[in-house]
Amino acid sequence: MESKDGNRIAVRVPSNSIVEVTEGLTQKADVRMVEVLWEGRAIVMLADDLQQRCEEIPDGSSTG
Repeated sequence: MESKDGNRIAVRVPSNSIVEVTEGLTQKADVRMVEVLWEGRAIVMLADDLQQRCEEIPDGSSTG
């Protein structure tokens, strides 16, 4: 999700994208969220999506 004018907007992050976790876990009701940086945009993702659908790239690793 991305915040625009104080409103949250759903954003689809394509597969094979690279995101960088910038803030730790936050809890809102029963939903756990993590702030990430994606293509220069600060967005929040569901923590479960990160855990289930992402692969960690260790610091200093090259992707290409």
